[in-house]
Amino acid sequence: MLVFRNETKGIVSGIIRKSNKSDIIDINNILKDVFGADLTDKNCCYREIVEHSIKDRFYVFEEVDTHRVVACTGITKCKDGYEIDWTGTMTKYQGYGIMNKLFDVMLKHKSKSKDVYCSAWRVPNAEHANLHNILIAHGFELESKNVKEHGYLWDKPYFGVIGDCIKTCPYHGKTMPSECTCWEDLYVRKAK
Repeated sequence: MLVFRNETKGIVSGIIRKSNKSDIIDINNILKDVFGADLTDKNCCYREIVEHSIKDRFYVFEEVDTHRVVACTGITKCKDGYEIDWTGTMTKYQGYGIMNKLFDVMLKHKSKSKDVYCSAWRVPNAEHANLHNILIAHGFELESKNVKEHGYLWDKPYFGVIGDCIKTCPYHGKTMPSECTCWEDLYVRKAK
């Protein structure tokens, strides 16, 4: 069992394991809390997460007291190496170092002979994506900001939410208007 301490929040303990099918509700709650996306909404642009099996897709942190998954991240094979999958920690559990430990476990057995990519979302007025410090600590470098994909810039309503953003932006402490956009920054851990 792992124990994490935060001087102001206290202690949280739990285990790291691979995801299973029954984790979908907790993973939905994480992504809803972090990204404002509700996977149960048939119009949600992130439905692909529930339309494919999540068994073993994520590394998750399950809190012992609640038996709830409160953080998740994953890694998938891609054409040029590996890509970091959806990553988030419930707001209440941020600041404990849980995600840092999840990255330790997730990357431990991945070949260093292949590149690992991570597309991290960032609100335009923030200097770095939320994952920046964790990625840098794990050997990633910021490859480029505002990545273009399929010929256009990822400059969309906040995390793809249609209409007025339902997410409270941590940089502003208020609900963002529909013209709020997020950008995608590309980080790479180069093969050695």
